[in-house]
Amino acid sequence: MGCSSCGNYGNYGDNRRRGRNNDCDCDTFFRHVSRNQFVKVFLKASKPVEGFFIEANGKEATLFDFDRKCHSVITICCDDIVAVAVNHVNEKRCNDKDDY
Repeated sequence: MGCSSCGNYGNYGDNRRRGRNNDCDCDTFFRHVSRNQFVKVFLKASKPVEGFFIEANGKEATLFDFDRKCHSVITICCDDIVAVAVNHVNEKRCNDKDDY
């Protein structure tokens, strides 16, 4: 799993930049992410969000998440992002008790 963060690649940032994302935008966080790759987005003051990367557009990133009966489009403000990790496996599952 690769990780892209502001200031340092593969780290949450050094002491000089901790808490400051003014020089980071969606293009910085998603520069090594291809469309439809499964990502985990680490946010300030919130739990991580997972989904398939759709696009980074200005100050927002769009993810898509689905599993059998659960479908959602997730829009994230890039000012709230701390880091982005790319994963090749979707480990997130909906609470779906129906077997197909």
